Amino acid sequence: MKKEEEGSPISIPIDGTLDLHGFNPSEISELVETYLGECRSCGMLSGRLIHGKGIGTLRENVHAVLRRIPFVVDFKLGDETSGSWGATLFELAPPKEKKDGQVILSPLTSAKKPIRDIPSLRDWERFLLVAGD
Repeated sequence: MKKEEEGSPISIPIDGTLDLHGFNPSEISELVETYLGECRSCGMLSGRLIHGKGIGTLRENVHAVLRRIPFVVDFKLGDETSGSWGATLFELAPPKEKKDGQVILSPLTSAKKPIRDIPSLRDWERFLLVAGD
């Protein structure tokens, strides 16, 4: 993540790895759900969420979010090469396709509006999700 200046947007690349250090704990649920939805829409079906080792509170919160998302196929703690118990690896189901070739994305269970139309993203509204940075 790159921080330009206070209050200006920060680019979060959709590259399959999201480092949650520096985010407010109250932002994590919506951020993880949105990030995984963007990964899936870009065709990135596996990746890593870095939550740190600490006492495990953030890890448990991340795992609770992953359990609620219907298109999360599997998740597990990282191994020695991917962050050990300081990171969680995830796998997503591919988007479903209609017969005419259009892609259908499953809605998030806790989102009240489509991802791109959430009007109040609270403190992390200064962040932009950018594919391929």
